[in-house]
Amino acid sequence: MAEKRNDPLVGSIKAEKAVVAQVAHVYLFNEPHEGVVATGEFLKSPVTPTGNELVQRKALSSELYENCKRWSEVLLKTFRKAVKRWSKDGRDAAAREIMQQEEDFMKLDYLSLASTSPLLLFLKQDAKFRAFADACAQFYKSALDVKRLVYGNIERYPSEYVTVNDVGIDEMVRLWEQEVEKMFREVTVRYHEIKTIVG
Repeated sequence: MAEKRNDPLVGSIKAEKAVVAQVAHVYLFNEPHEGVVATGEFLKSPVTPTGNELVQRKALSSELYENCKRWSEVLLKTFRKAVKRWSKDGRDAAAREIMQQEEDFMKLDYLSLASTSPLLLFLKQDAKFRAFADACAQFYKSALDVKRLVYGNIERYPSEYVTVNDVGIDEMVRLWEQEVEKMFREVTVRYHEIKTIVG
């Protein structure tokens, strides 16, 4: 009887398929609440090594990148609507809506993901993925901190922070959008670094 041999290529393909099946649909959402549920499951679930950690990290990084990308799109759309709500129904109505979103986002523990997410910690175990994982954690931390639109400060120029009382809600949302886009650009740069290094 012929000896059964392990084919590394077959093993890699199986490992990648297993990871993709595990994290599918993490970026198929259209509303922030759907994103909270999908992203929470994705970022907080234990990561079980498949035996080919490089393939596994590549697949997880791809899904993580798409999740950040989808969040940037959904958040910008959502809070452009908040500006219209502010103009139509007044500050208090829009503020309540924004703070309800913030309360929902807090379920992700976005401020501490860098040190608590099994997925991000798994990626950071390999130095090639560390900068990307850190950029994603910073993206969530900055983009989801929407209470700043109503009560906090947003940087307009280096070391110059403004509030909604200073510049109005339209300008606050515009500055917040710039910040989200800047954070996502950093995620994109770090993701393409991985693609260059490991393919």
